Amino acid sequence: MLIRFLPLFSFVLMCAALVSVPAAAQHSPKCRPADDTSENIIGDLKNWITTTDPERIVARDSVFKIPVVNLSQISVVTDERICAKVIQGYATMAGGYTPSSVYVIKMGTKFHAAYDPSGKADQHSIVHIFDSKYQSIGGWTGG
Repeated sequence: MLIRFLPLFSFVLMCAALVSVPAAAQHSPKCRPADDTSENIIGDLKNWITTTDPERIVARDSVFKIPVVNLSQISVVTDERICAKVIQGYATMAGGYTPSSVYVIKMGTKFHAAYDPSGKADQHSIVHIFDSKYQSIGGWTGG
């Protein structure tokens, strides 16, 4: 009698295993959540945008290419599609790679700042600036 129910029992066990897989294991998020790190990036962006120091203005505009936008238009991105496009942008850079997840900060309607906490150059953090086509146009290195 047990042999007759074995195929049904196997099917039920398989279904239970599929249902019990956590959603996070099925799809890892591309966007890093708002936290102290994202707030620090936003703080840095606001400092660059509002600086009145002539040397910093030249660096912001000519070297780092940080766009000047309305401060109220700076926010953390949680849209997975946008984060995936930014990650694709990392792959197109010189020496590019594909991070698993990134912090993405929206800057106005045309730009994003992004930071991959696992990608560092000589122990320094790198924030990249991407344009509306998700091409890296600038950025800076921090401590």
